[in-house]
Amino acid sequence: MAKKPLVLSCIAFLWCASLSSHTKILKRDEPVTTEFVILITTYNSERYCESNLASVICQQSSRPYQVIVINDCSTDRTAELLNAYVRNNRVEHLVTIIHKTKRSGCLKNIYSAIHKYIDDYKVVVSVDGDDELLCDKVLLRLEQEYKDPHIHLTHGTFLWSSSGKRDRIHSKKLSKRAIRKGTLRKQSIFQASHLKTFKAGLFKRIKKKDLMLNEKFFPMATDAAFMYPMIEMLAPTKPLEPNHIAFIPEVLYKYNSENPLNEFRVDFKQQQYFYHYISRQNPYKPIDTAVLQNPRTPDNYHSSATFTSKKNIHRSKKVDHTPTQFLHEEDAYSFKDHLVGDPVIESEFFEESEKTNDTTKDLVLTESEKIPQSVVGALLQRSDAQDSVDTMIFKNNKKEDNQKTLESFDNNTVSEKSKSLYAKTVNYLLGIINYLYKPHHKDLL
Repeated sequence: MAKKPLVLSCIAFLWCASLSSHTKILKRDEPVTTEFVILITTYNSERYCESNLASVICQQSSRPYQVIVINDCSTDRTAELLNAYVRNNRVEHLVTIIHKTKRSGCLKNIYSAIHKYIDDYKVVVSVDGDDELLCDKVLLRLEQEYKDPHIHLTHGTFLWSSSGKRDRIHSKKLSKRAIRKGTLRKQSIFQASHLKTFKAGLFKRIKKKDLMLNEKFFPMATDAAFMYPMIEMLAPTKPLEPNHIAFIPEVLYKYNSENPLNEFRVDFKQQQYFYHYISRQNPYKPIDTAVLQNPRTPDNYHSSATFTSKKNIHRSKKVDHTPTQFLHEEDAYSFKDHLVGDPVIESEFFEESEKTNDTTKDLVLTESEKIPQSVVGALLQRSDAQDSVDTMIFKNNKKEDNQKTLESFDNNTVSEKSKSLYAKTVNYLLGIINYLYKPHHKDLL
């Protein structure tokens, strides 16, 4: 009889220990609040800039978001139209427009803006200045993915403006095997396409020199230049490590394929040269993704705008704002009037090298800067010979990645851990009970 209290005490102790461990797992993996910054780079987009802005300022989200538009020294009426649209729609509290007086190119603007203005824990939503978000629930859909604290990057599916059809070439889920083995760059088709989102802290881990050729930022194939390194850094290093990259199959983005300034229309061979140059660089090593977890949960976050709640969807009202939000590159810029509590940035938009002796030229290369056509042709011939092999590798990888066992394992890592923990606890308790009661049963027999 004296053994019964001992057994009950052991059961109570082990049960509390297992419950405590389970609670820690849930706390560690509980959903986090996501703050988005929609980053738009534009150049000579007077025909598309208003529809572009209209598609981003109407977004619904659980928390306030910010829109940054960088006008890369446009020579048409883009600057005038952007200023008028923001002023007429009274969204100065939401949209900040930076007008540059010197052309730098898309990639350089993205790099500078993320390093200067966006905190590490925030999610960057990359949108081209002539494209559009398809509906007002894009950020809500992204929130569903980023509720998982392990997710640090997403890519998705887009619509071709010329045909109105969904893309079937670039909008596919990345091969997990290729990511693990670091062979993603060897595939002939770039698939981490629109809509592209990622943690700002992850982007800041890309080395600046890996975004440049001859000490200048890549003027073309910019998506591949910064997406490949981030995907490679998120490669799993442990068998039980959860996914860090999410593919969104729903169409959230409209790609403007009719713009005459598109890279493939300006100079297709030059675009292919830069893409194949990037594809032949050494892959990045995986990092410990624990350093990318949110440094703080922004519970103390509050905006200068006031918000009303309707079915947990927040929309901004008219608020007081500074007289002008249309900034030139020589003006000091601050988020103080937008995000109270965030660090105030008083530095200029350009880096020190840009302020002194910057000789960056336009995106359209001069004849002296262009790669010789003989070099481009030889490189493309080698690439075509490799395409068939890359395609076969991609198809085999795709078959392996579509196995249901792998999919269910990756999607239910937390639940499997919990089940395993409880199973071990129950087996341990049964073992103790059998051990303690075994002599007593022998006496009865």
